[in-house]
Amino acid sequence: MKLPVNNNIASRLKRRSKENQVDEAVLETLLGHHVDGVVLVDSAGVIRYANQAAQNILGLTPDELLGAEFGFPLTVGLTTRLNIKRQGLERIVADLQVVRTQFDGSSAYIANLRDVSELVRIEESERLKGKELEALSRIGAILVQDRQLNVKCTEALEVLTEVAQADFSTIRVRDGSERALRLVAQSGSGRISEGSAISAHRSAAAEALETETPVILNDYSSDPLADELDVNRGIKSVVVLPIRSEGKVVGLISVVAKAEDHFTIERIEILTSICSALGVILENLSLSEQLDMECQKRRHADQAQQDSDDRYRDLMEASGEIWWETDLDSVYTFCSPSVKSILGYEPEEMTGRSFFDFMPSIEAMRMKVVIGSKTAWAEEFTPVEHQFLDKSGQIGAMETSGTPVFDSAGNPMGYRGVSRDISTRKEGERERRDLEVNALAQSKLATLGEVANGVAHEINQPLTYISTMIQAFQEDLELGELDTESTTRRLSQAITQVDRISGIVRHLQSFGQRDQEEFRPVHLLDVLGKAMVLVNDRMRARNISVETQVPDDLPPLFGNASQLEQVFTNLFQNCIIALEEKPEDARVTVTAAACGDGQTVKIDVADNGVGIAPAYLDRIFEPFFSGRESGRGAGLGLAIVAGLIRDHSGSVTCESEWGRGTTMTIILPVEEALQ
Repeated sequence: MKLPVNNNIASRLKRRSKENQVDEAVLETLLGHHVDGVVLVDSAGVIRYANQAAQNILGLTPDELLGAEFGFPLTVGLTTRLNIKRQGLERIVADLQVVRTQFDGSSAYIANLRDVSELVRIEESERLKGKELEALSRIGAILVQDRQLNVKCTEALEVLTEVAQADFSTIRVRDGSERALRLVAQSGSGRISEGSAISAHRSAAAEALETETPVILNDYSSDPLADELDVNRGIKSVVVLPIRSEGKVVGLISVVAKAEDHFTIERIEILTSICSALGVILENLSLSEQLDMECQKRRHADQAQQDSDDRYRDLMEASGEIWWETDLDSVYTFCSPSVKSILGYEPEEMTGRSFFDFMPSIEAMRMKVVIGSKTAWAEEFTPVEHQFLDKSGQIGAMETSGTPVFDSAGNPMGYRGVSRDISTRKEGERERRDLEVNALAQSKLATLGEVANGVAHEINQPLTYISTMIQAFQEDLELGELDTESTTRRLSQAITQVDRISGIVRHLQSFGQRDQEEFRPVHLLDVLGKAMVLVNDRMRARNISVETQVPDDLPPLFGNASQLEQVFTNLFQNCIIALEEKPEDARVTVTAAACGDGQTVKIDVADNGVGIAPAYLDRIFEPFFSGRESGRGAGLGLAIVAGLIRDHSGSVTCESEWGRGTTMTIILPVEEALQ
């Protein structure tokens, strides 16, 4: 979930602007400490202030920024992803969020820039890894078919060109003299004569052959190895990859694109993996000889082909994955031998049976909907997690992806793909979850220890009342002055106090137990009330006032009530510690409101205590980090808060001004948003 721009800053800036208190020092106090880039833009779109983080993201100095046009859309309420090109620096990807404010008495904007380059890189890397896996599965299925070698190379090259989003690609091998390269296969928008050969001298190909390493030219037109004819055809990026067989370079794969800087590190990794897979079928073969003598030596070529296919099948079996093909009805037509070691079935036992036959019945119904939504339109499907049944009837976890196969007329014939056993990984996730639950239970017990004195006082008050009542009954009995009406009233009051004690004890018992509750609609006021039971007495003892501003029509949250109670109990305890040295006017304020998107609720827990030192702000959510003196906590409170909020698909951020107080802001989804 994306973090919204902090409206609190906008409100404070509006207030100061009305009071004519805005200057550069005030802006630096309000905005300078933010990890995100924050830019103040006036109504004309001119930059009036930019903090250090914004300067770093934009790659500009304050002199270059101040007075310049902001240049990005100032759309309030939406998140805009920017691809920022910086002079002399790497490109950066940032999320832009905008809120309105006032500056010098006029309408203005606060633009929040969050550097998400690393997140985007990771997402892109994961996406490309998935594409690599799919491409390898498709190429693997092509290479094991009983067809001519040049036909299989052409089909494999088509997959490579598609995955690399390139314009044209070729496979060439050395001729008999090893002084030129002969075309074997090609794919893409261009065409080369089948009989053409290119020189292996003074070219990118020659460089790759000589160094036996990939040659990557992302600015092809200005490179000394560039071919003028290729430049005139509009080629701007070229990569040449050696194909190895028995440790020797026997050929080259050339891939070209009509875009500059096209071949990123991730694309090169994919191409290298595919090139390695293609190298398998060239092992122990002299391609040039096979192409020249294929008709005369068909029988030998077929045997060599079979040997290569067998080796590739061995690779598939050793990979720990199941490579498969199905028809349009999801019936297996091919299954790699690795299925034996994974599911216990022979490949022949899989073929002719449906993909859904190897799942529990309920899971099969679910997957028919998931996969059917893709196969109905001949669309590929990215890794989908599902249950499977092995031959012994045990249920495990599998991850499957597939891509459609078409005939020469472009009609869908079926699917080919790969399935991976992820049972061990899922078991590890369950064990990790158990550890998290245990840690949460231990944290709850620690919380109970910290609030024990306050709870004891909560129980002692009704006990004292009941004890006094019993003594009064004894005196009345001894004096013979027991009055029925008075006795009934006193007993009713005593029962009320007993109920109060019982409620506190039940709450303590449920709070300290391992959490077993499911996610369901939760009312914020109920959660806050239960959290206050544990800290209320401590707050009263320190003269801390608590103000709650939660509208009656606030939509229910969707979460685990026990876990959310732990969140607010931890935050309240931090407030108490922050207010220990506050002699008067110590207060905690809890405010909540529905966000404008209608999908989330924003909750602020604020105190006017000592605040958090600026040096600690970036680390407060780290496990075992504590800015308190030794012995004042294990440093897990805010780490657990962050983890629980993350489990609720929410976010938590902190703003603190040293010596003036701290505000913790929580964003949580409402019930309707997740239905």
